[in-house]
Amino acid sequence: MAFQRYAITLIFLAPVILCEIRNYRSRTRRYGLHTARGVLYAIGVILWFYAMAHIPVAEVTAPGFTAPIFATIGAALFLGERQYFRRISAVIIGFAGTGVILRPDVQVIELGALAQLGAAPLFAASLFMSKKLTETEHNGTIVAVMAIFVTLTLLPPALYVWRSPTIEEMIWLFGLAGLATLRHLTMTQAFRCAEVTALQPISFLQLVWATLLGFYAFGEEPDLWTWVGGGIIVTSATYIAYREARARNRARAGTSQKGVDRMERRGYHTGLVLILVLAAAVGFRPFEALAVPSADPWPRWRAADTNSPAEIRFAAWDDLLRRYVVASPDGINLFRYASVTAADKTALANEVDRLTALPISSFNRSQQLAYWINLYNATTVKMVLAHYPVDTIMDIRISPGLFSFGPWDKKLLRIEGEAVSLNDIEHRILRPLWADPRIHYVLNCASLGCPNLDARAYTAKDMEARLAAAAWAFVNHPRGVRFESGELTVSSIYDWFIADFGGDEVGVLAHLRQYAAPVLKERLAKHGRLDRTAYDWRLNGSD
Repeated sequence: MAFQRYAITLIFLAPVILCEIRNYRSRTRRYGLHTARGVLYAIGVILWFYAMAHIPVAEVTAPGFTAPIFATIGAALFLGERQYFRRISAVIIGFAGTGVILRPDVQVIELGALAQLGAAPLFAASLFMSKKLTETEHNGTIVAVMAIFVTLTLLPPALYVWRSPTIEEMIWLFGLAGLATLRHLTMTQAFRCAEVTALQPISFLQLVWATLLGFYAFGEEPDLWTWVGGGIIVTSATYIAYREARARNRARAGTSQKGVDRMERRGYHTGLVLILVLAAAVGFRPFEALAVPSADPWPRWRAADTNSPAEIRFAAWDDLLRRYVVASPDGINLFRYASVTAADKTALANEVDRLTALPISSFNRSQQLAYWINLYNATTVKMVLAHYPVDTIMDIRISPGLFSFGPWDKKLLRIEGEAVSLNDIEHRILRPLWADPRIHYVLNCASLGCPNLDARAYTAKDMEARLAAAAWAFVNHPRGVRFESGELTVSSIYDWFIADFGGDEVGVLAHLRQYAAPVLKERLAKHGRLDRTAYDWRLNGSD
């Protein structure tokens, strides 16, 4: 695809190339700089496409935004651009804004991530080389020569894995190539008009435009963190644009050095204030809390009476499940939230109250496992009913903290005198104390992308069989594992909780093969990698 995209770019640039050749304006003596830029950019493109094929898009995008930092450093070292505090602070704050939006998970470094980290400085080097070329070259020449180099460099690997695009794909490729050509031409003109460092904070705006396009064109509703991060990016870009305009006006007006120094001090103070505001905002909620919580055991709940014969019954919860859980034709269990009567809502509330009143530490471990799973699912349904109608559980923003999202950190329960949240049950009790990845298949978060909410309550007697059945059902359902156009898409659960599934792709694939049906198992064995992840947060309601 990369080769085809740049080959089409040459078609768009053909009139420019012919015009420049005819007018003898494309002749250059800077062959070395053109060659170096073309080769570096081509290698960066190869690394970028490799990363895109092997790691999630967010994880590709986040390291990619380190390019402006490398460009800023390169502009100082190779172009002699003066580095003002306002520029450096704007770059740092803009990069922080992208981190707020993307919130990349902290996990094992994969080869795809390393490839993208390698691509970033190569793209940055291409940026300040473009700036240098604008001193003597025309925009069309700069862009055309780069496209030629990239196309020729990508030809050998493209022939090795060649696949002819469909008509629809060709239309998309032409559109993409046209927009990319326009981007390169306008970017080159920008380098002609301004210093590289001054332009870098503005580059972060592309993430904001992408977010807005996703919202209006594809109905992808941004969460709170997207708006916060977008605001940080816009602020940094606006600030640097304003400061650069002031600097140009001072230069034209011949402002005294004293005035310049005063402006610089104000810029320093303003940048410092922006950094402090960012730190204060993030301080309300540490970055660790933005990602999926790790399995952090709560020692309080290790207590159990291994010899206790007592059983916990879930008759009321089981009755509600049997009456309100329905199986859809696509294999996803739905809950009839809109049909739940006032009497049944009261019955569910009473059931949750009964369970939380039990001295759970006095039961054996098998009973405790069934208890925590049923309590988690029952509490989730109770909470959704309390806020229904909602489109997604993410809309139930009751967790404490200024920048919290969803309901999972709200202390909804009190058990043996302890305030307990849904996150506590999942990440501080079930995951660390039982260390069984199959637990993810029996906890339901009221979403279509989540494993099914079973139509029966779990019991200690059938827990092992039910865990195995739930794992098999999810792995063999498209929302768990599916192949699309030869690429393997798995549930984001395997990415969020990769530590529970072996810690890397090899471990995840081994787990999937363990529960996959024969045909899927054979295909997984031949594929050998995870290409994409997906998750549907829409409510699992039937009405």
